[in-house]
Amino acid sequence: RGVTHDRIGELLDEVEPWAATLPRDSDDACLVRSTRRKFEKNRRIPTELVAAFRKTRADAYGAWVKAREESDFAVFRPLLERILELKLEMVECFAPYDDAYDVLMDDFEEALRSEDVTAVFEVLQPELTSLVAEHAVNRPSESLMVVTASPRHAERLRHEITVKFAERPELAE
Repeated sequence: RGVTHDRIGELLDEVEPWAATLPRDSDDACLVRSTRRKFEKNRRIPTELVAAFRKTRADAYGAWVKAREESDFAVFRPLLERILELKLEMVECFAPYDDAYDVLMDDFEEALRSEDVTAVFEVLQPELTSLVAEHAVNRPSESLMVVTASPRHAERLRHEITVKFAERPELAE
């Protein structure tokens, strides 16, 4: 959490005019912009919420290790659900927003929006559908996890796979 102290904001106020004189893509200018961005984002999330999230995540790691060893997801599930609840509380610190997923993605790829990701998956959709169908034919006893960009994308993929399976009698089961 580190960059939430008022003094960090004061120091950023002092160096930003200097950073504005640098080429936009210089390391120093990027570092100042990135630090300001993190500072502003982190200050929106209450300290208690950050502490609860970090504690739950730490507890979850041990539960995950145990769940894997015992092949028992139930050991890990309550903590995973709590992590998701806390993440959703964090997202609410950024309301209003167009899509909660945009808030979450922004931690990893600044300014990336869910519609951008959806556009990429739409291009990949036909090949992804074919891969799922081929997996069903060639490895029917193995499960396959498919990650989608959004609930809308998941539904579209489900529909296309259903259509593809209807076209292929060997997949009817």
